[in-house]
Amino acid sequence: MQTWEIPLITKNTCPDVANLAQLMGLWASVSTLKQFPGCTHWHLKKPGAIGTLEATWWPQENRFWLSVHANRSADWQPAAVLAIKDLVINPQNG
Repeated sequence: MQTWEIPLITKNTCPDVANLAQLMGLWASVSTLKQFPGCTHWHLKKPGAIGTLEATWWPQENRFWLSVHANRSADWQPAAVLAIKDLVINPQNG
């Protein structure tokens, strides 16, 4: 699995992943993960394409990261990772 940590500017402020996904033409479903209690976890998919990009926000640790499992990689993901990273770090760009 490949993982990208994205620094959060404001403590305990969840990135607007659903809006970011919509801006990029991606579909987002939301859930949580047992191993990170209290987190919010999204699966991002590009309509008509293979692959899943995952985003996780864990407020207790003030962490936000993106990840791709080896069997879910696709050519659209690197650009999506860069765009999400830029919009989280520089929200004025959105």
